[in-house]
Amino acid sequence: MISTIVTTRFVAFVPAQIYSGDTEILRKFTDLCGNQDLTVLRKAPYLIACEAPHHAARAEGTRDFLLCDTVIGKLKSPRDFQFCSDRIDWVSWHREAANKAQLYNLLLVSKTKLEIESDILGLKPFYVATLEEGTLVASKLIDLFRIREELIKPIDSFGLAQLILTGHPFRSRTIHTQVRRSETGERLSWTKDSREVSSSRPRRLKPSADVRSDAGLLEAVHEIDSAISDSVKRHTVDAARPLNIGLSGGFDSRILAAILHKQNEAIHGYTYGHWHHREVRTAKRISRELGIEHKILPYPLDNHFHQMELFFSEMEGQSDSTSVQIANLMRINAPAGTPLLHGFMSDAVAVTRFSDQKNGVTPKNRDQASFNLASSMIKSDAHARYVSELVGADIDVMSICNEIRNDMTSDGLAYHAAVLWDVENRQRRYIAGHLPMLGQKYDVIAPFYDEKLMSIWFSLPRISLDERYLQRQQLAKLYPNLAKIPHSEETAPITPSLSNQLRLLIDSVLRKSFIPTYQKIVGYRTSNIWSLSGGMATNEQRLKMQSLFLGNLDETEQVLGLNSFNNDSVASYFERGPSSGDYITPRIVFQTSAYAKWLATSLGNSTKT
Repeated sequence: MISTIVTTRFVAFVPAQIYSGDTEILRKFTDLCGNQDLTVLRKAPYLIACEAPHHAARAEGTRDFLLCDTVIGKLKSPRDFQFCSDRIDWVSWHREAANKAQLYNLLLVSKTKLEIESDILGLKPFYVATLEEGTLVASKLIDLFRIREELIKPIDSFGLAQLILTGHPFRSRTIHTQVRRSETGERLSWTKDSREVSSSRPRRLKPSADVRSDAGLLEAVHEIDSAISDSVKRHTVDAARPLNIGLSGGFDSRILAAILHKQNEAIHGYTYGHWHHREVRTAKRISRELGIEHKILPYPLDNHFHQMELFFSEMEGQSDSTSVQIANLMRINAPAGTPLLHGFMSDAVAVTRFSDQKNGVTPKNRDQASFNLASSMIKSDAHARYVSELVGADIDVMSICNEIRNDMTSDGLAYHAAVLWDVENRQRRYIAGHLPMLGQKYDVIAPFYDEKLMSIWFSLPRISLDERYLQRQQLAKLYPNLAKIPHSEETAPITPSLSNQLRLLIDSVLRKSFIPTYQKIVGYRTSNIWSLSGGMATNEQRLKMQSLFLGNLDETEQVLGLNSFNNDSVASYFERGPSSGDYITPRIVFQTSAYAKWLATSLGNSTKT
């Protein structure tokens, strides 16, 4: 019988050869377990330990066991994570884990092998470092550094440049040259016979080879709605009640709310922001239409600074920290393990993101698709040159293009390959950061993150997906009252009506006359919540960010080895960047310096008292 152990964190060391006696890495591993309260599950033929193991007693004395690594909120929920079986069955294990956990690593642990696989996109990643003594694997980057601090340097200048320019490194890069992140669909394997750690990608997503160009609109709408409804049921069947949902005013969350309402679920809706934000006003209308309870959560202007600790603990400095605005949902007055639904993945395939789709132009091949993707990410050649000089990397549109092209799948059409690349990179490395952060408290549920649903999306022609077309039709055909409420980023509803248009006109006139005056009074941009997400909504916040950056320069230089950050031109960019519309570069430069400070503090060698 293969029993299950459930945890929220693991670390493993696979030696390159049979080890005996006392070695430095064994001492460090033992120290890590003692200092971080990790439980050692196996000492030979490799070391593996985990945090607060659940059901560990059931695995004692067994030859094989399955370790399920997920987020804390899942363990606080009433879900049962026992995947007991009498044989190795990855298909059923993944099916169970995908329905219950969604974000997870599965480790098959035995005396003769070690195998590690993640959820389909690796939203709960593991990190790998190959050493002369063997291979270190951990679900927390910081644990690798606690065992071998030398892994922090050198910094991968190309990965850091990608982070500054696009909000995330690509594929398996981290900003640390010696450490990589797990890839989508990856399996890491070790066997006693080979004594080598190998990697493959048997579960990587693939676009459909046959695009269903003959699919009727109404047929596609009903198929998608049915698949979403099925996914909602599967992912919430053993969750606590009532179900909570973050209402953003967009299409994703209103579709989920409408389906939950149709299933007669008790729903509590939450939106963070201020009363005048479009997202808040739109969410209130959606809630009234569905008759669900709705509350507005506060959104402090300095939220970005307050939530950096959460960002580093979960994202570990490897993506743009604007994603931390989602932490406002932590203010919901609910116990740990409370279910919270999130619209992750829907927007990835239902909206135009890439410059290759402008004016209805579909990329003819993958070269064109990758070039247009790269072009859409780089603000300008001058900006790319500035970042190149800052981090010491020769990066431009063509170098970004070549990396995208080398990683782009050869399956399906070029358009679908481009969308999948975005899913495997931007969505996985940046947007998906919402889920592990929320997972620190909630049983976070993302119904759109479902293999069956994604396979349907990737079988439909571009016209069905472009500019949220299928979502618009889903609302118009099946939820017509919600189609009368505009998207929070748009002015016109899907289905206009005279009374609705009059209400929108009055609202628009009031906003246009009042908001500019209000902005002058409060001193920050007020139109939508995104204007507050980067920590630079006011001049005071920019000065605070600059001051903190300057205060972190010692750690930036000593811990990360980034000497280039210590000059006047970088410090002055906190003024020059935002004045020219570039809020990203100064924010990520500050974030990188704060990451160095966090590493120094976490490792106990801060240069500050």
